[in-house]
Amino acid sequence: ADGSFPEPGRVIHKNMQGGSGSGNGLTAFVLISLLENNDLPGGIGQRIQSAQTKAINYLKQQLPGITDDYILSMTVYALTLAQDAGATAAFNRLLADATTKDGVRFWHKATAQATTGTHSWRSPQAASSDVEMTSYALLTY
Repeated sequence: ADGSFPEPGRVIHKNMQGGSGSGNGLTAFVLISLLENNDLPGGIGQRIQSAQTKAINYLKQQLPGITDDYILSMTVYALTLAQDAGATAAFNRLLADATTKDGVRFWHKATAQATTGTHSWRSPQAASSDVEMTSYALLTY
């Protein structure tokens, strides 16, 4: 009961999980879900609030060791939703890792490959993980 949400089973197609498949990413993803659905009554609501508090504390403890910007962006959004005081410092860290090109700020995972079209009318597309990472960052504003 350290506040994390581990993946207890075996996942066959890990690419479908994106960055939220295990560890800190899965904990941030579950915390976001719990925070966005906070209208449950009575005992269930109290248990969820307890789980939220534990997950927030867990992620704050893990924050210094998070080096993946995808997981960092999810964690920053989760802390922002929780209105945690540590969200601002974490967001500033995420901002430092942003890429700015032609006046547009975005986040890009160095290992993510852009999809290149074979037709001249198709421009290259961002990797889905880049879109998700940037979306989480934008949600914090």
